[in-house]
Amino acid sequence: MTISKRVEQTMKLATIKNAIVYKAHLLDADLLAGHLKEFPFSEIGELHMASVGFIPNLITAELVTPFQGGLSLSLRIDEKIIPGAAVRKEVQDRVATIELEVGKKLKRAEKLNIKDMVLADFCKKAFVKTTVLNAFYNTEHHLLIVATGSKHYAGVLVSYLVKAVGSVKTETIHISDIKHGLTTKLKTYLNGDDRAFDGFQVGDFTQLSRKFEQKEVIKYSVDIDNIRDELRENLLSGYIVDSINLRYGDVSFVLTENFHFKRVDLRELADNDEDDLPYRWRHEASVATLLLTSVINTLCVLLSYKPQEKEINPQ
Repeated sequence: MTISKRVEQTMKLATIKNAIVYKAHLLDADLLAGHLKEFPFSEIGELHMASVGFIPNLITAELVTPFQGGLSLSLRIDEKIIPGAAVRKEVQDRVATIELEVGKKLKRAEKLNIKDMVLADFCKKAFVKTTVLNAFYNTEHHLLIVATGSKHYAGVLVSYLVKAVGSVKTETIHISDIKHGLTTKLKTYLNGDDRAFDGFQVGDFTQLSRKFEQKEVIKYSVDIDNIRDELRENLLSGYIVDSINLRYGDVSFVLTENFHFKRVDLRELADNDEDDLPYRWRHEASVATLLLTSVINTLCVLLSYKPQEKEINPQ
């Protein structure tokens, strides 16, 4: 068996390890693909710091990949990595050399020009970091799931969607005072009400925090039944829940205070022996999107989410 074949058999193609979710209204796959073609990725130039654009899916080779119940798209971000400390040192060295040669202090504008020259020189030989973002859209519930833990990268993808389409009805899912909502649920659960999280099981990770003179953080990576008394005591002493591991059916995840999803584990995707990679990718994307949509909708009910839809137009 070849190495590539072993990799194919063990990988989860439509992987969603982290997720940031938006309510959105997108076009159908064909119309959306027509818009995304206007913003393709292009290789980063020697003097450019970054390049961003839409690319065909790495498995299906489609700019927009339709699957049962939804569609997916991919954005590539290339960034030059230039350490700030190295730039500052080089600027200081060049400024000191020039000031020594001319016998006087340089003006602020002259120093800024030197900094620009340093950045240009560094840019030519900087390491390029490539990030490929996959987004999964549920057409029935209008949920856009961006597979990243980075709020910045998720925002870049949404902003490029807006640029491509012209206007998008979109909304960040924001739960009012989610920390205290989760804290109240956890207190109720610890006091013996197993229905406090209504359909969810509490898992083996909890992060608490409180702020007096400085922020104090406690992380537990242990089954909650083994620390019930300690957790109850900390919650009564002013700690609140920052993030918590929950399970819903075949889905396990850590829910954060920003309604972001970390460490997502979709157990139902563990076994798939289909040799047709594009077919496998579409199948797994469909299942993953369906499972996470169910989780998100149930959490919105549990945490009393109230939508406030707005239309975002490109700047």
